[in-house]
Amino acid sequence: MKRFILYILIVCMPVLSACGDVNIYSAHSEPEELAVIKTVGIDYSDGVVEVTATTGIGADGKKAKTYSSTADTLAEAINGIQNGYLGDEAYFSHVQQIIIGEAALQNGITEVLDYVGRNVYMQLSSDLYLAKGGTAKKLMEDTTGESTAVSDMLEAISKKSEFMAAGKVFTCKDVMASLAKSGMALIYVIEAGEPLYTGGDDETLSVKPMGYAIIKDGKLEEYLDTGVTEGAGIIMGHTKSGMLTVEAEGHGAVTLKISNIKTDLEPIFESGKLTTVTVKVTAELNIEESAEDLNYLNESFREKVERAAAVEIEETVQAVLLKSAELGEDFCGMGDKLYLKHPYKLADEHDNWEKVYENLQFKTEIRAKLERTYDMENSLNYTGEKNGEG
Repeated sequence: MKRFILYILIVCMPVLSACGDVNIYSAHSEPEELAVIKTVGIDYSDGVVEVTATTGIGADGKKAKTYSSTADTLAEAINGIQNGYLGDEAYFSHVQQIIIGEAALQNGITEVLDYVGRNVYMQLSSDLYLAKGGTAKKLMEDTTGESTAVSDMLEAISKKSEFMAAGKVFTCKDVMASLAKSGMALIYVIEAGEPLYTGGDDETLSVKPMGYAIIKDGKLEEYLDTGVTEGAGIIMGHTKSGMLTVEAEGHGAVTLKISNIKTDLEPIFESGKLTTVTVKVTAELNIEESAEDLNYLNESFREKVERAAAVEIEETVQAVLLKSAELGEDFCGMGDKLYLKHPYKLADEHDNWEKVYENLQFKTEIRAKLERTYDMENSLNYTGEKNGEG
């Protein structure tokens, strides 16, 4: 019986596939006709929305293709690229980055996020950036050339930001969730940097990380400088490593690699009420370079290096706490982190966090430990002889 049914299906398949003129490949396009968009820029001026879209450098090394469209709404502008007369079929389902111009953000980010969330072709997992002091279109044009594109540089920044102490790159979903929860969010800021000098007549500029900006109620409120951004990354647990040059007392400059950075928030209660939060940071240090012929085996030297590094890290963290107090904004999300660890103790405080936060005191405890290289002799003294001979 099963064989009979299978036979009927096999016989009928050519008939079924031939019914009518429609088949699943009717909308198929050749690969060379597709423009796979990787980066979208959104600008706003005088009631007009302008969308810029670029493909990034192709797998065959071909120059990125860039398209632009203007309309009264974001949906219409993107539709102008998707279904316009541009010679290629723009494919938006692989968009990795969205850049918003400063004027567009001042106009409000809610409409952008709403569109990304509703549109079947866009993804909330796309990284979100703010073009500081200008338009997304200008930044994209300046950083896209013959052999490189803004898409590729932003992808590198996103992958390496936690190791560059430059702050985490947040996605559309991250920003949307934060705004919905507290009315405030952080967005990664970029601008055009120095020329890449790729050779020839190509004058492509690099993409330069510029720290975070605070969005409140959907609009730009404040830029945070790179120093505060580094500290925010440490407090939020996003920064995993970085480089630091310190002056070890009596020994000159030492360049260190900071790794395995861990942060913990410890609440302190008085009479059952939260009054103080201690920010505890631990980090491992590795000597990368020194300005002088130093004795790494000297315990006093190691202690001075650790102390100098701890002071630098502490100043970075305190700069964030001071900025947060100045703005009256918990932009590092410390309230949520504390509540997750102590949900019962902090139930009342969490419901009234803004008022509680205004009166909180903060302490910092920093522990920096020199690892690995301290048990190695300075290479400048190394002769290749065993047992100290030579």
